[in-house]
Amino acid sequence: MFKKILLIFFIIFGVNTCGIAGVFDNPKKLEEIAPNLPEFSSIKCKFEQEKTMPNSQMVLKSSGDFEFIKGEGIIFKTTFPIESTTSYNSTEYKQINDIVNAISNKNYGKIEAVFDFYFDKVGDKWTLGLVPKKSKQVAKYLKSIEIEGINDISKMKITTQNSVVTLIKFF
Repeated sequence: MFKKILLIFFIIFGVNTCGIAGVFDNPKKLEEIAPNLPEFSSIKCKFEQEKTMPNSQMVLKSSGDFEFIKGEGIIFKTTFPIESTTSYNSTEYKQINDIVNAISNKNYGKIEAVFDFYFDKVGDKWTLGLVPKKSKQVAKYLKSIEIEGINDISKMKITTQNSVVTLIKFF
């Protein structure tokens, strides 16, 4: 009887452990990741964003139109809850633009010096994780970036050092 209970415990514990394993459990070298990522082209689509703050039950939601212009940058045209436009192709957001352009062009040199890479692939779905190296300036405010997709990016999760989580889904 004890052996059966122990076996059930290990099965349940093992299944739960597999269920919570994530991309950050899989550090990879860039040369292993690059062949598994598609080359992205310009795209226009809808987005939904949720931002959660630590110690708060409030979720800030927004949505609108997303545009990625290869070689130029990203534009978020928020239509809900208020209208605004944020362009990540200016010098003000140069670092974000550099990351996106590096990934879209499979030219990882600039970001390889700043981030450690993590990668997981199940079927056609891939997940890329970026964690700033502790010695880099970005590590003071950014904890991680998680990018998920198949042919294009479908979801991006950005976690800051103060535990603010921004989840963006693309449709």
